Amino acid sequence: MSKWIVLGLVVIVIVAVVAITIYVEREAPFEQDRLAEGTAGKALILYHPSRDAHFADELTNSLARGFADRNLAVERWTMTRETPPHPEGFAVIAVVSNTFYQAPDWPTARYLARADFKGTPVIAIMAGSGSTERAQLALGNAIDRTGARVLAVRSLWITRPNEPSQPTADNRQAAMMIARKLAGDAAGQAIAAGHAEPVAASLTTFVMPVRQ
Repeated sequence: MSKWIVLGLVVIVIVAVVAITIYVEREAPFEQDRLAEGTAGKALILYHPSRDAHFADELTNSLARGFADRNLAVERWTMTRETPPHPEGFAVIAVVSNTFYQAPDWPTARYLARADFKGTPVIAIMAGSGSTERAQLALGNAIDRTGARVLAVRSLWITRPNEPSQPTADNRQAAMMIARKLAGDAAGQAIAAGHAEPVAASLTTFVMPVRQ
């Protein structure tokens, strides 16, 4: 095979990798959703949408259910240059990031670099296919630098077993159950520590469908 053919194939691969990276890591528009109503306080979920498997999106809905189990109203914001760096009035914050090249996605990293959580309890999920150790450490360090009170940083996976006892077919469902429990436990801690401020009563409790 000619060295020019080899060089051409290498260039094609590099261009494809760059294009895919730009696609999956490009910043989404700033959007705010109300995922659940509650009266015990408010929770915020910050995330970067997943453009391939929609894993991060589904995790945000499971976190919302966990917060709603504790009667918290839940908002979900995308992490962008326009996202407020100091969210106010929230009893607890959850951060969901995708893993790319063993690191948190770019929008998450950029947002956390300027965020100031000022002692707010925070949990985080590093979503990935299976190899997330370095990304989880980087995410935890970035959140710690925001001044948050870090309650938990957990990796959840699409292909790697989230619960060793669970059948492979149920792996994604296991991730959702873990996320829901993680949110419920964090909400309980935040309420017990006096971080939650009651909000006006609502007639409806609901969770938004997964963003497609």
